[in-house]
Amino acid sequence: MPDPGRSQIVTNTDVVLQPYHSIVTQGEYRRAFPNARRFVYVNPTSIDPWRLDRAAVKPPLLDIDDEWSLPRLDLTTTEGWRTAIDEAAWALASGPEQIHGVFIDDIDRVSAATAHAFVAGLQEALGWSPELFVNRGFHAWAGLTLGAVLIEDVRGGRVAEDDPDGLSRWVSETVIPALVGVRTNGAAVHRIEYLDTSARHDHPEDQLAPGLFDSTWITAPRSLNQWPAQLKKNKDETN
Repeated sequence: MPDPGRSQIVTNTDVVLQPYHSIVTQGEYRRAFPNARRFVYVNPTSIDPWRLDRAAVKPPLLDIDDEWSLPRLDLTTTEGWRTAIDEAAWALASGPEQIHGVFIDDIDRVSAATAHAFVAGLQEALGWSPELFVNRGFHAWAGLTLGAVLIEDVRGGRVAEDDPDGLSRWVSETVIPALVGVRTNGAAVHRIEYLDTSARHDHPEDQLAPGLFDSTWITAPRSLNQWPAQLKKNKDETN
């Protein structure tokens, strides 16, 4: 749990949590963050391993992502697509009275058409339209009404990691125009970089001026199982 003395005074902030996070299942979210917007994490490209283990009928998978230990759904199949929608609808089942919006991860792994179809399918399944908070996937932003975006791990170099000039071009030609565009439309812009890449030097992402972001966390643990330092009771506390 975060320190309530710190979390309760946080305003104009977006908090992203899994639907089964302890602060949610124990009914403590509103007490901890009375003035922050709650977004529920979903990932249309995968299914949580513990949910997969408990599924009566296993959905079709492409593979297991070794980096994140995630089973990747085969979205080209009817069963895989239905699972993606159903899992997201399950995550947001508590409804608009308790949830502000949905955080959609990994849309950079799918086409813009697939990302848009997923949003439309989720809205239809829910019967309401949660505000959208997306992670990267710049190619899919046009055509979506976004409340917030996340720029994750730019310095990790997943794009053109062996070509610094290519990465620099990607930042200047793709990332920055996308950020300026969504900020113009009123979306919040957040940035996260991981501790294991914080020691790198000569980062092309330094082109990203601090003024582009509403919040920045540049020393996050890769597992994201800790509250940011400004919300913790002590330095060792986890989620």
